Amino acid sequence: IVAIVGYTNAGKSTLLNSLTSAHAYVEDRLFATLDPTARKAFLPGIGSVIFTDTVGFIREMPETLIDAFRATLDEINDADCLLEVLDASDPNYLEHHKVISRILQNMAISCRPKIIVFNKIDMVETVPVLSRDWFDDYPVVMISAEKKIGIENLIEMVGKILKRNRESLNLTVSYQNLPQIEKEIYQHGYIENITYRMDGMVEIRCSISREVTGRIRQRYFSS
Repeated sequence: IVAIVGYTNAGKSTLLNSLTSAHAYVEDRLFATLDPTARKAFLPGIGSVIFTDTVGFIREMPETLIDAFRATLDEINDADCLLEVLDASDPNYLEHHKVISRILQNMAISCRPKIIVFNKIDMVETVPVLSRDWFDDYPVVMISAEKKIGIENLIEMVGKILKRNRESLNLTVSYQNLPQIEKEIYQHGYIENITYRMDGMVEIRCSISREVTGRIRQRYFSS
């Protein structure tokens, strides 16, 4: 799961659309995304990935508002990677970053791998000069979600992060169990190779999330 977080109107829903070719609701107003929107995409070398959009943050968000939106932000707790979207055309982007970091900290969300995504670079005359010290050494990428500039670079960066949480697994299963194991694998990764044997068994080499390898090992023969 990759969770998209950011200040309100930073272009999170537009980014979700660009990453997944989805049609999430997009409008330039406060809290245009009131419910979490999740879309699945297939990344080369990774497999199925769920990208989820979350409600936009605002400065000094009241505790009651945080509680009201907590359900929409729960996906962050399950995320393998965060995409923090900042509006490159807004001169207050550094303050917005501080607001996002503070809210995530107040929600007791543990540290996650994160990419700082500067969106709307097509709307600025010069690319912002940044210091990685401002962002705790998280990687930074410049994009335009609307113009789809830099999206491939962002996808590549996401893939590198997700691969750290992948494990290669060799399975030997019966032909009868093949549909079920294929379904499980594609929910958490992808199949690299499959070989059908004359004895009715099937050999599968796959790459899946480390969180489910133990369960799959217990259920099927593996090496």
